[in-house]
Amino acid sequence: MTIATMVETTSVDPKLRDLLTTLGQTTDAMIAVGADLTIIGWNQAATELFGLDADEALGEFCHTILCWRDRCGGAVCEECASEPAPSDGELIPTREVIGRSSKGNPLWLNATTIIPPPELRDQCRLVHLVREVALPP
Repeated sequence: MTIATMVETTSVDPKLRDLLTTLGQTTDAMIAVGADLTIIGWNQAATELFGLDADEALGEFCHTILCWRDRCGGAVCEECASEPAPSDGELIPTREVIGRSSKGNPLWLNATTIIPPPELRDQCRLVHLVREVALPP
């Protein structure tokens, strides 16, 4: 499985590289978001789900690529961008969101968010593991 990350080409903590490699070895889409809210990790499953190659996603702001909405149409990603970075031990609930493929097709998604250990957060704010689910009735 291919895991493309910006951390492969920059000077980062080897623990972060190992963490993203491990989390990226899944059939779920893995999207790692840096401290500056740009995408720093993207696996093959993310390419298949969203229809974007890693080189199109890496380095872009996560909210411009993901554009997630809740079931009422409210912006989800803008909320994240305006909130402070997660604190130690904070758990972010898994949530269902509506996203879009690169062709504009709606995607009903289930997203789990993982907060890296504190010593890695200056390089990686969070990691999303995302899977498509059936549209609700």
